[in-house]
Amino acid sequence: MNELLIQYLNGMLEMEEQGHIEEALVLAEKISEIFFENRDIVLFEKGKLEFRNGYEKDALISFMEAYKISEKDEIFELILEAYYLPNKQKMEEFFLNNKKMLINYPYYRNTDVDEEILEIFPIWQDDQMLICVDGNNKRFIIENRDKEKKMILKSQALLVVNEFWIDNILGYIKYSGIEEPFLDEEYPIYLVYDEYSWKLLIQLFDLKELLKTKRIVFLVGLQRFIEYFNEDMVMFPDNIIRNGHERKCELLLNDIKNKKIEGLYKNREENINYYKKANIDKNIKSGKPKILFITTRFSTALQYSIRDCIKAIKKLGCKIELLIEPDGIHRNSDIDIAKFINRFKPDIVFIIDHFRFEFGNIIPEEVIWVTWIQDILPHIMDKETPSKLTSRDFVINCFTTWKEIKEIGYPFSRTMLELLVADNTIYKTYELTDKERKEYEADICMVCHASDVDSYIIRMLQPFEKDKLLKEMMEQLLYDYCQLIISEGFILYNKEEIHEFIKIYIKRFYNAVLPNGAISYLVNEVYSYLNLRIYRQAIADWLIEAGYRNLKLWGNGWEKNPKYKPYAMGVAQNGEVLSKILQSTKIVLGNNYFISGAMRAWESMLSGAFYMGNYIPQEADLADIREILKEGENFIMFYNKKDLLDKVDYYLSHENERKQIAEKGRQVVLKTRTFDVLMKKLLVFLSRSL
Repeated sequence: MNELLIQYLNGMLEMEEQGHIEEALVLAEKISEIFFENRDIVLFEKGKLEFRNGYEKDALISFMEAYKISEKDEIFELILEAYYLPNKQKMEEFFLNNKKMLINYPYYRNTDVDEEILEIFPIWQDDQMLICVDGNNKRFIIENRDKEKKMILKSQALLVVNEFWIDNILGYIKYSGIEEPFLDEEYPIYLVYDEYSWKLLIQLFDLKELLKTKRIVFLVGLQRFIEYFNEDMVMFPDNIIRNGHERKCELLLNDIKNKKIEGLYKNREENINYYKKANIDKNIKSGKPKILFITTRFSTALQYSIRDCIKAIKKLGCKIELLIEPDGIHRNSDIDIAKFINRFKPDIVFIIDHFRFEFGNIIPEEVIWVTWIQDILPHIMDKETPSKLTSRDFVINCFTTWKEIKEIGYPFSRTMLELLVADNTIYKTYELTDKERKEYEADICMVCHASDVDSYIIRMLQPFEKDKLLKEMMEQLLYDYCQLIISEGFILYNKEEIHEFIKIYIKRFYNAVLPNGAISYLVNEVYSYLNLRIYRQAIADWLIEAGYRNLKLWGNGWEKNPKYKPYAMGVAQNGEVLSKILQSTKIVLGNNYFISGAMRAWESMLSGAFYMGNYIPQEADLADIREILKEGENFIMFYNKKDLLDKVDYYLSHENERKQIAEKGRQVVLKTRTFDVLMKKLLVFLSRSL
């Protein structure tokens, strides 16, 4: 080594001993410039000085530069010893634990999931860069963090390429997705890696928290990337974050999209050609048509109804298929429906609450389309809807006595008026264990979610915060109306009555007139939401105040109010558990103020329970139970607070009469209100109509 170089290096060490670290580092830079041919030696010594004094990142960069120039094995080994070995055990644990967790993770696609050999590993990561070692080729690789700000919106699916920073990934989760998801509905985040990057990632941190979100899809390698996006019902990303990488993923996605659209046109054309020749009417009249059921996992009620329809129709020997999202991050699309129809070739498409015209021209016109109306949705109540239906569109309407929906004009000859039904294979009498009897038995039960009326009224009046007088009048009106319901059971059953009540109340107590917009808002809120909330609460209040202690309130929210907490039982799980609860109760109370023929009534009776429903005037009842059952013979109806308490007292003390009514009700419901009955009726109705 050059003697002059040694003198300079010794001078650098003397500065370090005297505590002049910064000066020593400046000197090292100058030495490097002067003795350029010995730059590897200077960088190595500089690196040791930096490492000794806590500049670990700078030291690593100096060592790496020295190694790049000299390619000396001792420098390579020193770097591993200083930067890899102290963290080796932790990184290997991350690697092995992550691989174990990913074995059963549904959104993990990798070409080689079993390889255990680590030839590439990280040795440094901060908020600016990741440094890793390629052990096979004895080289170092630097990945710089992309600091560019990325626009991430709520409610969008993201695709992110080779992301190594966990706080970035957590940020993507936090700042995208659905603000108030229903059930497991979410938008996916696709994390795409090449194989070398993936091995680095799973050594860097524990993936457990990411897996819990059920939004992250790991795609390792371009082949798995292509395969995944070619699957059915996969959502394409709204935003792609490439982190400085090439546009290959973006180009591949566009190619896959274009091929899927080509597939859509091809399937549509093949469907049209097939159905021109198909004899659908003959298949339906045979009693064994092929039926495609379409539903969504993002509504438990619709899922269960379709599930029970399928069970019933299978008994009739029909071939069926179900189109539903497999999980919360997939969605049905026109592409999937057209493909499904081409594969299955159904005679009938059956769906709840939606019509053929909503799907454009995806459904061939020859296919029979059946819409089961179960909910009061804008497009169902739109007077233009009937004109959009074809001669092959049929409707099952559960609002059998509702004047307003009759006036919309659904075609009489193609509409079945049918109250809702229940599944008698689930809702039936069971042999109960001693534990079940103890948990479920009660004199009286209600199955419904609780209503925090005070909080609801506060939220309801938020749009009127700026007009204090208007808000005060409306608030007093609402509380006085609630008090009328609670005190005696007085309730306004239709919008006209509510409108008149509001006008008279404001005129009498304030000598004022509310703006038309405020009146319309109040009428809709009271009719659609407040009535139901306060009525449930009123029934519970009446029973508690009358001293009934063997009362059970099943559903969310009851436990939050001290008054109801002693009776709160939590959510009643739909199906067998709910049937056992109903079966174990002496009196099951209805609490739906606008539909007496609700599914809960049939579920109760099929379970062998004595059902007491609340009175609804026939002109206000959207689906009248009295069309099927005789009041006083198959079920009981209470008319107000006093009538409820009198009848509860009477039927609790007259067990034989109570059981006779329950059994008579069960027999009628078995013959008229099951999915088996409904599906048989539908096939007969379609056959006769054709």
